[in-house]
Amino acid sequence: GRGDGHRLDPDAGARGGGHPRPRRRGAGGGRGQLDPGPLGPYLSALDGYRTSLGERYDLRIFSFGLALELWDPHSEFRCLWPAVDDPRTGPSLGPELTCRDPFGKSYVLTRDGDAWPAGLDGHKKARRALRGALGG
Repeated sequence: GRGDGHRLDPDAGARGGGHPRPRRRGAGGGRGQLDPGPLGPYLSALDGYRTSLGERYDLRIFSFGLALELWDPHSEFRCLWPAVDDPRTGPSLGPELTCRDPFGKSYVLTRDGDAWPAGLDGHKKARRALRGALGG
């Protein structure tokens, strides 16, 4: 990979696609603060695709949730970040995500605070893997 952005999947670098990096701000408890705002366009695209399928084929598709899966090529952790649907503003990344190591052990990271940007509480390995997946 080129190392110029986070990877949404293992092949993103091979396709030459750089992705916008979520911004890190200040120092929240020594961990920094994560602003996942730049990932919003991905959620919007997924929501638009789900809406298009639901309107064309089957309304049950709307019952499926949205999530982003992030992959850290160094540690081989995969982090699943579910979205929260808000009928007024559309989907946004939720306050909790789960990272799995290559052996299947799960680690939960939670937002430290009520809104983004915020620090993340959870196991150090999972925070490091998320940073790697986001290109930082």
